[in-house]
Amino acid sequence: MTLRMIALVFCAALLVSAGSVFADTLVITFDTAPAAPLCGETWVESGAILSFVPTTAGDCSEGDCFFDVSPGEVWLFPSRLNVDLSAICGVISAEIDIIDNCGAGCTNAFFYEGAVTVDSAANSVANAETLILSAGASIVDRLAVSSCEGACLEIRIEYDAGASSTESGSWGSIKALFE
Repeated sequence: MTLRMIALVFCAALLVSAGSVFADTLVITFDTAPAAPLCGETWVESGAILSFVPTTAGDCSEGDCFFDVSPGEVWLFPSRLNVDLSAICGVISAEIDIIDNCGAGCTNAFFYEGAVTVDSAANSVANAETLILSAGASIVDRLAVSSCEGACLEIRIEYDAGASSTESGSWGSIKALFE
């Protein structure tokens, strides 16, 4: 083995031991949603805590919490689906499959770090679409989907599966310093 090869192997080993991002996907299909939940009632699916909450001033209406749960989908008319991701460290991105019935810009998805909106996406047509969010360098702790009349069919969240629970605790400690 040449000196160059030894150096390359050493660098590769060093990078691996320093911690690489091993992306995995968490899938929310709404299979564990209660049959008739109340506004604010929580349930857990795939390690995320979900709930329906009233719409905000940034949504199509403010203060409404009207929704329906069917097998494999939740309907928002109008309402906001809140997904607490604080127990999942290293969120990278999300894909949200929706069906919109009220026109372009009516169904929206948001990534949050605390109270700050990190990324958002809106539907472009009144039909089926996938909304895509990116965390960038932010420490995302919440995802929300709002609509005046639309369904959320599935949410896929890509996260760093290589992050250990110790790292997760570190993420929380670092985040707490800036809140």
